[in-house]
Amino acid sequence: MDTKAPSLNSHPSAPANPDSSDLNLRHSLNEKQRNFLIQMSGAPGSGKSTTAHLLAKAIDKMTGHSAVVINHDLIKSFFLTTFPAITTTPTSFDDSAKLAYRLDFMLAEDMMASQGKTTVVIDSVCNYRECIDSGLATVRKFSEKGWEYKYLECRVEDVALLDGRLRDRAGAGSAMPSQRTAVGQRPAASSSGDRDCGENSQALFEKWIRSPARPAEEDGAQVLVVDSKTQTPEECVTYVLKELGLL
Repeated sequence: MDTKAPSLNSHPSAPANPDSSDLNLRHSLNEKQRNFLIQMSGAPGSGKSTTAHLLAKAIDKMTGHSAVVINHDLIKSFFLTTFPAITTTPTSFDDSAKLAYRLDFMLAEDMMASQGKTTVVIDSVCNYRECIDSGLATVRKFSEKGWEYKYLECRVEDVALLDGRLRDRAGAGSAMPSQRTAVGQRPAASSSGDRDCGENSQALFEKWIRSPARPAEEDGAQVLVVDSKTQTPEECVTYVLKELGLL
């Protein structure tokens, strides 16, 4: 069951440059290294990918260690476009999504086990509790090595703005087969037999905006929410870095 939506962070008045590095900061972080598995969340078009990559780049520069982003849509699109070429067994949109989520966390676990990785960001929507359970279970395997689970929601409740962003992406030819081209349009690769197919596409989209899957209070996970309508990606990243104790 979804928990009550946390309040948005306050708009930073003077955001720091997340690309800047500081020797004292590096020294402090190296004394007691903290590692983060960050689960992105938010509607398509809310700025998850931009925020995820800027955040990974900033942590890279600040810690001197490797931060990596796992692109869920890219993996899902790979399954959707590759399987038809190598098998006669139909692969549904839902099947591809499930395979992509499994691979997301397999890759995350492998990266967390590697030396030099301090942050793994899973760039995906988070509409189902299973996604959170997988993230929490993965972190528990590495808790003794300082890994922590963080949930980062990019929130935009303006449906018209999201629709415009999705249409712009499609118009630029950068939409992947697994991605929507408008709020009221399912991804081209989805079908009538897929999960939640009985709901109107726009109504389902709006439901996910209001109530994405979020960690429950008893999970003990830090939940971060940024307003990616009124804040720039750089401001969102600055807020997150402060909440993580990196600024």
